[in-house]
Amino acid sequence: MINTNTTTNADLQIADILNAIDIFDNFTDVLDTNFFSYRKEGYDDFGIYSGEPDIEEVAGMYVSDQDAEILSAYSNLQEAVSDYISNGEYTKWQNSFTYVTYGEFLKRLIENDILPQNYLSTIEEDVNSGEFLTISDFIDRVQEDFESYAMKSNIATEGFLSETI
Repeated sequence: MINTNTTTNADLQIADILNAIDIFDNFTDVLDTNFFSYRKEGYDDFGIYSGEPDIEEVAGMYVSDQDAEILSAYSNLQEAVSDYISNGEYTKWQNSFTYVTYGEFLKRLIENDILPQNYLSTIEEDVNSGEFLTISDFIDRVQEDFESYAMKSNIATEGFLSETI
């Protein structure tokens, strides 16, 4: 779910979101599945990641960078080790990300008048019926619908990929 406390003024570019995910992955046919994740990484900067980011995606392939990344979420090494022993994973590190589902992504586009108000119910039928094989199929459909809506509504726009949510 989008944490509105941290995203009130977030300008996440759609193009950046699509660069962070593998659009050729299979589509899950459920709008409640994580689409992407992000977290604030500076004053006005956000890191955008896949729906289930792993340490290599975030920190790169070097173990020292991965260690530093994980430790950045904790006060000290003991806290990180305790978290891992207790939970079998670095829960506090994973909770440093805000996860956005497909449905939340579409709701944000609707709220920003990038898609029509009734769009979620319209596309939900297609999602549930398995119309989309890959994430790319889903994105292509959303882009087509955006372009159609923009033309009908006379919305001045630079295009779907340049939009922010």
